[in-house]
Amino acid sequence: MEPSKKQETVVVTNYTKKMGYVQSQPHTHFRLKHQSDREKLLDAIQNASTTVPIVASYDYGRKHDTDIIIRKVGDSNSAKPIGKIHLLLFDRRDRYHSEKYYMKLHFFKFVNDELFNSVKQAVTDFFNRLDLIDEPYSANRTSRKSKNHNNSTLKKNSIPKFDMTMQR
Repeated sequence: MEPSKKQETVVVTNYTKKMGYVQSQPHTHFRLKHQSDREKLLDAIQNASTTVPIVASYDYGRKHDTDIIIRKVGDSNSAKPIGKIHLLLFDRRDRYHSEKYYMKLHFFKFVNDELFNSVKQAVTDFFNRLDLIDEPYSANRTSRKSKNHNNSTLKKNSIPKFDMTMQR
C-alpha cells in the first residue's frame, strides 16, 4: 500500500489556556506532561479506527522521525507505520520566546484517507476537550543558558602584576 499523499496540520483551539498540559521535547515538539494524559491520547487513537485494529505508540527516541506512530495490531515495532503524528510546540527561531508557542498536530503518511480522517478527528477532539487552565507554560529543555561566564573565570586584569622594580 502506498502512503496517502494527504497530510494536514491542525491548531488546537484555545491552546494558550492548555499550555500547562505540555512540556517540550527535543527540537520543536511537545509531549503531554502526565502519563495518564499520554495513555488517554493513545487510547483515543487506538479506538478511532473502524476498519482495521490499530496500535499507537510514542517515538520519543525519534527512530521514525515522529512523535506518535500508528501500526496495525500484531505488527512488530519494526513494521512499517500506517500513520504518523507530530506534536508541534514552536518554530525553531522562537525557541526562547514562549509567547510565540502554539500547539499544532501534524498528521502525515497515513495509508488511507479513512484512517487519516478518523485518527485526525479523535486526536483533535482529545486536545480540544482538555480543560482550560491558567497554569502557564513552564519552559523546560528550552530555557536559555546564561551566556555570562565571567562569574566562573578570573579576568586577566584582576590579578595584580608583580613589579620587579619595587623589590628592594
